[in-house]
Amino acid sequence: METYAVFLDIDGTLTCDNTIPRQNVQAIKRARQSGHYVFYNTGRSYGFIPQFCKAALELDGFVAGIGSHVVCSGTELKKERLSYDEILSVTERFLPTGRFVIFEGENESVAFGPERGDPNTHMIKSVQELKKYENLPLTKGYITGVLNESEQNWFKSRYNFFQHENYCEYALKGCSKSSGMELILNYLGIPKERCIAMGDSINDADMLAFAGISVAMENACESIKDICSMITASNADAGVAKALYSILDI
Repeated sequence: METYAVFLDIDGTLTCDNTIPRQNVQAIKRARQSGHYVFYNTGRSYGFIPQFCKAALELDGFVAGIGSHVVCSGTELKKERLSYDEILSVTERFLPTGRFVIFEGENESVAFGPERGDPNTHMIKSVQELKKYENLPLTKGYITGVLNESEQNWFKSRYNFFQHENYCEYALKGCSKSSGMELILNYLGIPKERCIAMGDSINDADMLAFAGISVAMENACESIKDICSMITASNADAGVAKALYSILDI
């Protein structure tokens, strides 16, 4: 049997309405029992992968924080962190705007703007407070709203940046979902031709373009569907499970 590596986006792909469809859980367990590897590949930092995902599934690792943190079979292959100066620069620029801004980490995060109820997030109200958290390993950033052209260009010159419909996210240049996949494939000795990626959003484009088999969810944006080798059912209709059963002999 040829072994495959499967990389799954979380939001809009694996999950729907803060749960994982039961069929997805069953199909992923069958894939792993058949000797295939399954990984999260998410824009979320590891600390922001939903607890219900971790409780429902035991996977072989993850590519998190837009490729800034990569783990395979318990081995950490990469962990990049935003420097204090980079975090300070974003804070100085955006603290006066009133937007919610968060620097996501492996276990703890730092944020400012409207209060959020996450117990692992340290809320700050001034640039000076940031100094208390300069040693936290923070891997990626998230900002609510749509940034103007000048703000977007500022981020694009420094980071791997994505503007979504009502928020943006970014990680250090050189970090991407596809680069994390490549690290894992090389570590496992699996060729790209036996790499399956599933996603729905613009920040999935590079991982889908890299994968040997690229799968768009039915609920994906049209630009994502256009670059994929197949389209599965929506996230609400257990599209991940349907694609796994179609591609793998499980």
